Amino acid sequence: MWAGLGAMVDGTFSFVQIPMADLTVERTWDMAGMRGTGSHTVVADGVLVPAERVGALRLPPDLGAAQLFGICALAPVVGATFGALDVVTAMFASDRKPYMTSYSRMGESPGARQ
Repeated sequence: MWAGLGAMVDGTFSFVQIPMADLTVERTWDMAGMRGTGSHTVVADGVLVPAERVGALRLPPDLGAAQLFGICALAPVVGATFGALDVVTAMFASDRKPYMTSYSRMGESPGARQ
């Protein structure tokens, strides 16, 4: 397993690929509801990254912020959204009964559909 991380290399924002075996994970999310996100802090202490695993981000100034936003912020949100859609689709396709209702399936419940 590998980690794709952002790093400053000679004053340029770059992406680096580092094997997870070379990193330490600091468990920084302790609040309820955030532990399951897996968004802990990854620490690279004394790790030497070979030049072939470093890629500088050189974008035109007008596209730089938009593409960086897409890579760093939007892509994980879209992925989480598709994951949530898969869970909801599976729930409605199953024979799961809504809690404390007379409906026999989730798809029959107006509250669940809403």
